[in-house]
Amino acid sequence: MLDPITTGIVVVLGKYALDKGAELGAEVGPKALDTAKEMVSSALNYLRREPKSEVIVAEYEEDPETYAKPLEKKLDIAIQTDPALKAELEALLLKFDEEAETYAAAQGTTYTAVLKGSGAIAQGKGATAVGERGVNVGGNAGGPIITGSGNVVNIGRSAASSVSLPSSLAPLRDNLSTYFNKSELKSLCFDLGVASDDLPGETRSELAQALVEHCYERGRLPELISRCQAERPHVNWQ
Repeated sequence: MLDPITTGIVVVLGKYALDKGAELGAEVGPKALDTAKEMVSSALNYLRREPKSEVIVAEYEEDPETYAKPLEKKLDIAIQTDPALKAELEALLLKFDEEAETYAAAQGTTYTAVLKGSGAIAQGKGATAVGERGVNVGGNAGGPIITGSGNVVNIGRSAASSVSLPSSLAPLRDNLSTYFNKSELKSLCFDLGVASDDLPGETRSELAQALVEHCYERGRLPELISRCQAERPHVNWQ
């Protein structure tokens, strides 16, 4: 079984390798991107010390999707046999996660409100109540606003989705984004009877997020995981 550190590094490595971090930087911010670059450099430079691994690194840099598994295997062996490398990469991964979370939090406040019965809700700077069962959110808000008794209103970065993805499902989403390209994700949707064109998102990571959310909301995660295990048996999907 893969070392948990390997799994985390491979997720970052996979996203970075797609376009040298352009998409990753937009997701996690410049500080976390710099840390990701350092992490990728440390991991790949270590593997380059050994001739066979050096060949795999070169092939991976040319075709990340095809050579992801061989690189992952070599990296996992290195991490499990070299405590110093493991400690270095673990520290960088922790730093990356912290910087990414800080960047996400700085992009805007997320509001959640539940309106029960009559009355109104006003949230955010400059917001005002707009009448019975009305909701007004100040600032730069996007996504659906639903009024009425007992409804939940979510405003913020995750407002485009009708369901909030638990943090425990983030590894599943990240593995999908790392080990399946966009075309393969669409094929996975087809196998599950999900219309990929109806899912939000344009990039591979956005499609992976949308598919996990779709299956989570409908109680179909076991089907998704089973399909992933069949397609990529070397990956830990649990």
